[in-house]
Parts: sequence; structure tokens; C-alpha cells
Amino acid sequence: MAEAAPGLTGLVFVDAVLPYPGRTCLENAPDWLADAMRRLNGPDGRLAPWNRWFPDDPLPHLIPDAAARAAFEADLPRTPFAFLEALSKPSSAWERLPSGYLQLSKGYEATAAMALARGWPVERLRLHHLAMATHAQEVAAAVQQLAHSLITAP
Repeated sequence: MAEAAPGLTGLVFVDAVLPYPGRTCLENAPDWLADAMRRLNGPDGRLAPWNRWFPDDPLPHLIPDAAARAAFEADLPRTPFAFLEALSKPSSAWERLPSGYLQLSKGYEATAAMALARGWPVERLRLHHLAMATHAQEVAAAVQQLAHSLITAP
């Protein structure tokens, strides 16, 4: 996005890994996760939908409302495995922009710490990875607050 949108003035990462220029997703992932993704690669070269990556489907716990859960699940893609093997562009355009980080789940504690170490503003909402679907207003307000802090930073 940083390269494709020349007018972009900042980035807010939400419960996400930071870019890994010059590496693949599999190289960037912990070995256990890369191995799991290889096992989940279907005969058609696509991964199962995200909620089927786990022994127990996390969606009922994360999105308790059945209608909202069904709508979310219907939109889950089957990612081509080749996406995980694709080399990310060796660009650092994203690093030149002011950035912030919003942590929603425990799984992104280390990434939030990396963002703090970079001097970024970091907000933490103790919710869950799919809180955008269940706590949309709270997440949107936090993103807006982070974006505003990037614009008004000295």
C-alpha cells in the first residue's frame, strides 16, 4: 500500500504482523506454523478457510452471534498456498511513513512490542483477533485515535 498510494500519510497495523521485505510468509512464520500451513495445503493448492486451520473451530467462541458468524465464515477465502511462498517486495516504503499499532489479541503481544521499540504509538484493546467483527465501534475508535496521533505528531 505504501508504494501504491503516493498520497498515503501513515499506516495503522491492526493485530497484524509487520511487513517482511525480501522474505516469504513461510520464512517469516515460526517453524511450527510454516509446517502446519504445509499440512493444510489442499490438493488444489489452496488452504482451507482460516477457521479450519485449528483443531477446534474458533469462530463460535470469537463471534457468538450465529448470523454474524455465518456471514463472516461465508467470506473466508481459500488462500492459494503460492501466496505463502511468494517473495515480498524488497521495499521499505512502509518504513518511511509514520505508523501505529493496535493490538487486539494476546497472539500479537510480541509484534506490539516491536512497534513500541520502533517508537510507534501502540494501543491495546484486550479483545480478540476478530474484534473488528464483534466490537466494530471500539476498534474503529482506536484506529481513528491512532491515525489522528500520526497526523498530529511533531
